[in-house]
Amino acid sequence: MKVTHSRFTDNTSRSDLYAQGGGIDNPGTGSVSETEVSGNHVVYSGTDVGGVAAGAAIANDGPLTVTRSRLTGNTATVTKAKESFAFGAGIISFAETTVEDTTVSGNRSFAPSGFARGAVANGIPEPGRLTVTGGAITRNTSDAPLGFAQGGGIANNALMTVTGVEISRNRAVAHGGDARGGGVRLGPVGALDLTDSRITDNTVDAPNGTAQGAGLDNPDGGALTARRNKVLRNTATAKGGTAQGGGLYTAGGPDGTTTLERNTITHNRAGDGGGIFKASGTLTLNGDVVRDNRPNNCSPAGAVPGCVG
Repeated sequence: MKVTHSRFTDNTSRSDLYAQGGGIDNPGTGSVSETEVSGNHVVYSGTDVGGVAAGAAIANDGPLTVTRSRLTGNTATVTKAKESFAFGAGIISFAETTVEDTTVSGNRSFAPSGFARGAVANGIPEPGRLTVTGGAITRNTSDAPLGFAQGGGIANNALMTVTGVEISRNRAVAHGGDARGGGVRLGPVGALDLTDSRITDNTVDAPNGTAQGAGLDNPDGGALTARRNKVLRNTATAKGGTAQGGGLYTAGGPDGTTTLERNTITHNRAGDGGGIFKASGTLTLNGDVVRDNRPNNCSPAGAVPGCVG
């Protein structure tokens, strides 16, 4: 498949079993360049528990390269109260994928009482990798009332490299549920190298629930390596609930590792751990600036070596 200088708009993939690829569903080797994929929908309309709606703009069983394109205003939705999964409203990758200088914006995953995951979602089996270079992942939403919103911008549970990307103004929202990773969320087998990017103005919001990791979230044993990034003005809120880790939330027991080097983590907010909240796992700082976060820079007190206040 080769697509260039094209528009895919207002298409719908609907299934009672497994819905995939609202705009483009790539089954093999493919490329998409200078193309708009907008206003498409992927809908799971079945009644079974655990249904799936994946890849509202692009679903890839690849390998695939996407360059200088726009994936905007696409939606992934699932049947209410069936513990189903809506993810990859921009792109879901199940095979080697490279995304360059592309905008992924204004997409929405909606899963009432289910699982809503990032506009850019990665489930590529090893040794495959999702590589994103340049461009922007911005103003996307994962919404799961009474469920689990996991990654407003990126939801990664495989090998992934992100370099020079704006990850901004994304939201993970779960009224009465769990909202995690407004900008980026790692799953238990996710490994992310994040470099020279801006993670700014992202939010997690879970009224009467739990909101964690507004900018970056590594809660379940993944491996995050972040170098020379700006993590700024991210906000975790949960009126009547718990809000932790405005800039970063990290946990995962003995398997979770977060390695930071020369990042700037400032002006983030949460109920606790405005800059960084470390629940467990291994966290290393090397030349990072963590300051001017509210109500504190790092929490619990003494849990983050090299972080003060």
